Amino acid sequence: MNITWNGGTFFNLSTQKDKNSNIDIAIEPVNSKNKENIILLKSDKVANGQLKAGAKPFLISGPGEYEIGGVFVQSIDTQTKKPFYLIESEEITVCYISSLKQEDVNLELNNIDILIIDINGSSSDRAKEVAKIVAQVEPKIVIPMGYNNSKQLDEFLKVMGIEKQEEIPKLNIKNKDLSSREGVEVVILSSKK
Repeated sequence: MNITWNGGTFFNLSTQKDKNSNIDIAIEPVNSKNKENIILLKSDKVANGQLKAGAKPFLISGPGEYEIGGVFVQSIDTQTKKPFYLIESEEITVCYISSLKQEDVNLELNNIDILIIDINGSSSDRAKEVAKIVAQVEPKIVIPMGYNNSKQLDEFLKVMGIEKQEEIPKLNIKNKDLSSREGVEVVILSSKK
């Protein structure tokens, strides 16, 4: 599975369907490349202005459970009405949380391999709230998103007790790579915006 960050809350995931083909997923895209198989958006009203003419992706814009080409997606409704998705493919579970409060997190979330979470906020309170969610979910990898400056990222890393590391353009991960990891690793992706 490959994960890239396009800035803000927009991510692309590419997962292997079989030896010869991939399924491309756009999460909260600002625009469509017309190649995605699946698009996850908080509302279909937003989607209408973002899909290119002729695009035929499977659009998920509301709560529910879906299976598309071996990829399982659960779109969860929250009190904050912000996107909350669970994506399972290649024996990897990705949880995508945008602007969620700790009380919105379902206590039954377990076996999350990768947590993509919005850390945008103007105070250390948001960083502490996100750190509590990370401790509750216990993922193997955390990918922060939504921050507008390095100060927000630095505050999050400080609260997590992690030294700042180099950004990477994309995360390429396999299930076997996750099984040997202990603790939580924070991966900083460089934005393609």
